[in-house]
Amino acid sequence: MWDVKANRHTIAATSNWGTQWMPASDILKQVLEQRPVRVTDENEDKRRVLNPTETAAAQEKAQLLQERFSEWVWEEPERANCLIDEYNLRFNSIVLRDYSTEGERLTRPGMAKDFSPRPQQRAAVARMLSEPAVGLFHQVGAGKTAEMVMGVMELRRLGMVNKPAVFVPNHMLEQFAREWLQVYPPARILAASSADLAGDKRRQFVARAAANQWDAVIMTRTAFQRISLSPESEAAYINSEITQMRPDLESAKSNGQENGRANASIVKRLEKMVPSQEERLKAKLDSPADPAISFEETGIDYLVVDELHDYKNLETPSNIPGAAITGSARASDLHMKAEFLREREGRRVITGATATPIANSVTEMYVMQRYLRPDLLQAAGIKDFNTWAATFGQVVEERTLRSRR
Repeated sequence: MWDVKANRHTIAATSNWGTQWMPASDILKQVLEQRPVRVTDENEDKRRVLNPTETAAAQEKAQLLQERFSEWVWEEPERANCLIDEYNLRFNSIVLRDYSTEGERLTRPGMAKDFSPRPQQRAAVARMLSEPAVGLFHQVGAGKTAEMVMGVMELRRLGMVNKPAVFVPNHMLEQFAREWLQVYPPARILAASSADLAGDKRRQFVARAAANQWDAVIMTRTAFQRISLSPESEAAYINSEITQMRPDLESAKSNGQENGRANASIVKRLEKMVPSQEERLKAKLDSPADPAISFEETGIDYLVVDELHDYKNLETPSNIPGAAITGSARASDLHMKAEFLREREGRRVITGATATPIANSVTEMYVMQRYLRPDLLQAAGIKDFNTWAATFGQVVEERTLRSRR
């Protein structure tokens, strides 16, 4: 949220960088907040309707403002050097690692003698061993199932994880368990469907998962979602998700007091957003669960998610038209458990596999990064999707406006 203070009645505000209908300060506020630049009029019914001509003019001024800013930032050598150093530090200091050689050196004891991994599968396993979180984003038929199996077995053998959980689409449980034993015949796996976790069976499953040393616990996604975190952990997750809003609210109030007047619009918006966000998260996490057992009691310390694209609907607010995601209970549940494991176990907590990491919207790329490497986003100073979009992309307006009659 931005508050732009400027003279709205000068030639620069209404002609050079703005219009009579939308001064430069209003245009700049929309651009800073990644909102669409729109000019509306009030019709006879007291409703706001789009003014295509003035909207097009305001959008042209918005483009001019952005182009002029892009020129201005480089005009002063000291400022330019500072920006170059900051960019190189945040985004240009990482060299992509090649895992093909490391994959060839893996021995993989316990694997079936008649199974020969492909080069990209060996490299994928090496990546799972070397990185805290991995996205196996191969095309259909590339062998992601075998990669997940080999990666989990190697992580377990090397003592890097203790009790990994793999959850798959409901109809894939038997096939996945069968293929696991085809690749690693001596593996000790525990498989559970949603029926195996109905009623008192859920307690038995949690007891079996916690009391035995399994190479992997394989569950359907419905079964995984039914084992909830404790109320204390859920509360901690909700608080962490809205942590960013509270300092913003206090900052807006204090800045307003220092300036002699509170910024009423920003304070009012933030005061509404904090409790509404709490209610939305609580509603999404309010799924059927047994209060007597919890995810913590299973001992699971690593997650492997098959078909990760089915969890793309993680709530993502955005001012960009068409980019926001309302959110789903399934995605919120996965994110909450992954964040809980990061807090308890460290960064090595999750691997996700899918052939379509981006299906409908570029926002899904940001969601995948939130699941897998939120630490890299934080290191780059990115805390929300609007900042991510402004850093790595550019919003382009398509001129599809029609003239009014």
